[in-house]
Amino acid sequence: MANKMKGIAVPFTFNVTGYPAAAEDMRALHDSIFTILSTTPGERVMRPEFGSWLIRLISSNLNTVTALRAREEVFRAVGVW
Repeated sequence: MANKMKGIAVPFTFNVTGYPAAAEDMRALHDSIFTILSTTPGERVMRPEFGSWLIRLISSNLNTVTALRAREEVFRAVGVW
């Protein structure tokens, strides 16, 4: 039997008892990857290296070089965290 991943859903949702609702399986994985990629390093005080530098590529020209840089940054950030 496979272990199910559990975590807190992002954005926060609450169950009927008032506690944060648990996210499971693919939803938890999706939320975790979204949080990594949407956080800029330095945003979190206690973990200043957490996140990705995708924000730097927003104003870049849309070409093969930018696509490869974005792909590399996604692999780096998700691989580290």
